[in-house]
Amino acid sequence: MDSAEFYDRMANEYHLISSNWYSVCESQGQLLHKLLQNTLSLPGPFRILDCSCGTGTQALGLAKLGHDVTGTDISAAAISRAKQEAMKLGVAPELKVADMRTLDGVSGPFDAVLSFDNSVAHLTTVADLAFAFSSILHVLRPGGFFLMSLRDYDRLKQERPTGNMPRRIVDSYGERVYVQTWDWSEDGKTYDLRLFVLKPNGESWVSRPLITKMRAYTRSEIVEEAEKTGFVSCRWLTPEQTGYYQPILVAKKA
Repeated sequence: MDSAEFYDRMANEYHLISSNWYSVCESQGQLLHKLLQNTLSLPGPFRILDCSCGTGTQALGLAKLGHDVTGTDISAAAISRAKQEAMKLGVAPELKVADMRTLDGVSGPFDAVLSFDNSVAHLTTVADLAFAFSSILHVLRPGGFFLMSLRDYDRLKQERPTGNMPRRIVDSYGERVYVQTWDWSEDGKTYDLRLFVLKPNGESWVSRPLITKMRAYTRSEIVEEAEKTGFVSCRWLTPEQTGYYQPILVAKKA
C-alpha cells in the first residue's frame, strides 16, 4: 500500500506503537522547542509547518507551547485523528490534508518546516524527494530552517537488519507487542516495511499487518538533494547532540 493508505489504516491505532502517546507529544514538543530556539537564535514563539504531521505527535506538542503551528499530512484519516486529539488537548493548530511534494493550499512564510519520524523515507524516488524539498523551500521565509529526522541508514544499509526487536507495552490502552519486519531490495536502496501491533485475544495474539515501501537515503544523499534545491548550511545533528532518537538534518533558506 502507498503511504497515504498505510497511515489511513494506522490512524486509529497510532498511539499504540508507543507507551503513553500524550507524554511523547509533550516531551517531543519541549525538545523541538529548544532545538528551534537554538537553530533560529530567537526565543519564539515561531510560525511552524509540520509537513508530515500524522496524528500530531510533534505538531500538538509544539502548539501546547504557544507556537503558531500548521500541520499537514497526506493521510486524511491521520489529519482527522489529529483534529480530535487537538480538541482533547485544548490547542488549535491548523490541520489539513496536503502532500509534502506539492503542499497545495499551504500559505507561508514559515520560520521553520519540520518532517520527523523518518517520514521522508516514504518518498521512494529522488524525483519525489526533490519535489518535496522544493515545496518546503518555497514556503519558508528567508533565513528560515527545515528540520527533518531520518533513521541512520548509513549504518542500516551496511547491516541490512530484518526488522526491529519486538517491544511489549502495557499501559492504560492494554497490553500489546509492537514489531516491524524489513525486506530489503537487492540493491539495498529500498525495503518493504511490515508493521505489526499484536494484541492478546484469549489464548492467542492477533494483528492486522500493514506494509509499505521505504527508501533508505544516506545522509549525503539527503544533503546533496537539499543543496541542489537551494538550501544552504546543511548539517546533521546526532542523537547525542539533541536527545532525539534519530539523526536530524538542519538546512537553511538563504
